[in-house]
Amino acid sequence: MYGLPRRVPALHLGETLYHEPTRPSGLSGAAAGILSRSFTLALAAVETRRETAGRLANVLSARDDIQVLRPVKGCRSSYLRLPALLNDETARAALEDGARVGIAPGYPRTLPDLVQARPLALNETDGFPGATELVGRLFTFATHTRVGRRGIRLVEGWVQGAW
Repeated sequence: MYGLPRRVPALHLGETLYHEPTRPSGLSGAAAGILSRSFTLALAAVETRRETAGRLANVLSARDDIQVLRPVKGCRSSYLRLPALLNDETARAALEDGARVGIAPGYPRTLPDLVQARPLALNETDGFPGATELVGRLFTFATHTRVGRRGIRLVEGWVQGAW
């Protein structure tokens, strides 16, 4: 199912889009009502994502070529997705077959590659080697509330080489 939304061009999934900043505006009454009624559900979803991220981190730590990125000491992540750095060979495998188990590349290109962001770069001539490496190695793993045991087993099979 992970591949289906990526095939809908209007969603722009996996793209880096730049939007000119706009002035913040107030929250509508309908949006405030939805927010107040969904707050408890959102907190429960965060806890589920944290648990899923912990289980996935344990699975991924079995491989020396995968480095799970951890929150800064003293902080807790809400884990919209679990980030990890993959070596070149594992990154190629993730690009080829990772979508079926919820693995997605982090960024398609560096921020300085966006025409609108170039004027913000103070060292444009340096080439941004760190950002370029990150684009090739950063992948994220699904942590949403529907991943469940089956999703973790799929990632475990991928990690063990059943791909």
